[in-house]
Amino acid sequence: MAELWKKSGVYAIRCVPTSERYVGSSQNVGARWSTHKCELRKGCHANVHLQRAWDMHGEEAFEVDLLVECAKDNLLTEEQKHIDYSPAHYNIHPIAGRTQGVRRCSETLEKMRARCRTQDYRDATRERSYGFWRDPEHKARMTELSVERWSDPDYKADVGRKISGALRAKNARYHYEGQEWSPIELAEHYGLDYTAFRKRLNSGWSVERAVTQPFKKYRAG
Repeated sequence: MAELWKKSGVYAIRCVPTSERYVGSSQNVGARWSTHKCELRKGCHANVHLQRAWDMHGEEAFEVDLLVECAKDNLLTEEQKHIDYSPAHYNIHPIAGRTQGVRRCSETLEKMRARCRTQDYRDATRERSYGFWRDPEHKARMTELSVERWSDPDYKADVGRKISGALRAKNARYHYEGQEWSPIELAEHYGLDYTAFRKRLNSGWSVERAVTQPFKKYRAG
């Protein structure tokens, strides 16, 4: 599916014998299809309906179609249109990109939490993550994308600007209360969270305001 590589849009994974399908969207449909196949081959796909159909009919029974090509900002809107107005048999969630439409009882939620705590689940999740890079097709695609990306002068220039900006921020000096400080020194001296403090300075806050204004505290639940 080289023609889908780097194309942004809404796609459908279709089971040819039954015409049932799964609808999704991605900024890179070719890469997303490669990820789907990797998970399905390993039997660890998050969508149980699609996984069962894959196991029953086999890989050769599935095809991917590009339903509409669109910009990143319109992906979820276009995906929702296809979920609403055409059959999406394998989709678990009725809302594109969200799980809001799925209702689960307290017993089911507790089972899900308990499963996530097990060592088997953690091992399977780790294997799933590492498995992508053991897939020759996925590795080849990532290598191709990296080479293409670094051959773009604009991309190189953008990376250079970001690195230079990060270095400038790290080496910046601020005058406060008669002394010269680095951001890290200020955060350590006044007992502040460095990441949050750094965001304040980057947002244009004065040093005095960034140091003296209390940070909000959030409570779980």
